[in-house]
Amino acid sequence: MLDYVLLSYADGAQELADASDPYISKLGGKPTWLSEKENVHYPEKSIVLCDSCGELLVLLFQLYAPLPDSPYDRFLYLWGCMQKSCMESPGSFKVLRGHLLNIEYLEKLAKTKKTKKKPAKKSSGKQVVSKKPPAKINFGSIWDNDTEELDFNPTQLQSLKSSLAIVQPKSTEIGDLELDIKYLKISQNSSISSDLPYVPGQYVYSEYEKLDAGCKLDEYNNASSGDSETGDEQWTAEQYEATVLPSGIDTALDNFMGIISQNPEQVIRYQFGGTPLLYSTNDQVSSLLLTPGSSRDPLVEHRFGLISDDEKDDEKSSNTKYSPKNVPRCPHCNGKRTFELSVLPSIIHILHLSNLANSHRDVESSKLRGKQFLESINDGMEFGTLLVFVCENDCHFGTSCLPVSERDLARFSVPQYYQEIVYTQLESH
Repeated sequence: MLDYVLLSYADGAQELADASDPYISKLGGKPTWLSEKENVHYPEKSIVLCDSCGELLVLLFQLYAPLPDSPYDRFLYLWGCMQKSCMESPGSFKVLRGHLLNIEYLEKLAKTKKTKKKPAKKSSGKQVVSKKPPAKINFGSIWDNDTEELDFNPTQLQSLKSSLAIVQPKSTEIGDLELDIKYLKISQNSSISSDLPYVPGQYVYSEYEKLDAGCKLDEYNNASSGDSETGDEQWTAEQYEATVLPSGIDTALDNFMGIISQNPEQVIRYQFGGTPLLYSTNDQVSSLLLTPGSSRDPLVEHRFGLISDDEKDDEKSSNTKYSPKNVPRCPHCNGKRTFELSVLPSIIHILHLSNLANSHRDVESSKLRGKQFLESINDGMEFGTLLVFVCENDCHFGTSCLPVSERDLARFSVPQYYQEIVYTQLESH
């Protein structure tokens, strides 16, 4: 788990020379697909289509976000539909995890017993690496854990590396070929149209979150540290002081806005394995992520304004927890999924997505008047927050094991994409 919440902001228009580099994170822009030996590999075409309306999705960001102790260069792509009517529908937002085997780092892991963090690749030149706030950092440098020696023979690995260019499954190896077909759903022969809707890309600037000293909202940071004994993140009585707001005001939203207001220009909140900042506790997403057992925790209900002080005093405290255990498991390795990041609605305004929403209105709709005209207007994307959950094991081909044979190395070196889960908490009106 990452100890701090990492906040990301838009940092100016991305230069054309950087737009095609997958190691430079960006907001908006066109996707940069992964390649191996100059062969570009694409995900399944359905990933860029809305499951509700069938329209093409727009890229909200592409992040280079490698994990510690992993030889894979790791990338996250987030897509969203521009139709306001689709916001409540599953599949209107999609997130993709991309993997590319880093042969040099795999060799480094094999040769050293202890090694420092995985070195970041390229950056925009606008970020500085540091372990603690308030320094700027990039996603490739947020981990600072030592790595244990892997059970590899460096000589053997060098042999595998040199043979990578020529090792390919033969048509006579029927069993192996069937295995490849089962896993290699992505092929450089398939492609995704280059005519995707897009907005100009912007650089990403990141820093660790800092809240005002003495601010009650520091309780949120304590809650995000998790429960090391149970493996779940637990919200306890100490973290839920009474908050009195006018009737009808959602105190979850008040808490959300209070934290966001500390750094109002933030776009992404990143904390792999951490606790998401919920926009509401009165929707299906919160019901999925808050697990009070047989009944809702009176402490939580009081903190978010769902019961009165008198009712709270009459209730018995229970262990209400935030837990990702109800999030569907990874279909590839059957591992748990964990929270990685959330996206704030500020991205809609920063990327000027509303302009894209109505850029293709037909002539007939522009002739409408009155109520019909208002109903014809597509305000485009809107949400309260997007919560991204990913495979906790960061699996590749359904396993966390690394390639140990020539054939495995060749197969694992082919870029892969895995669809993960994104939950939408909608704006309340």
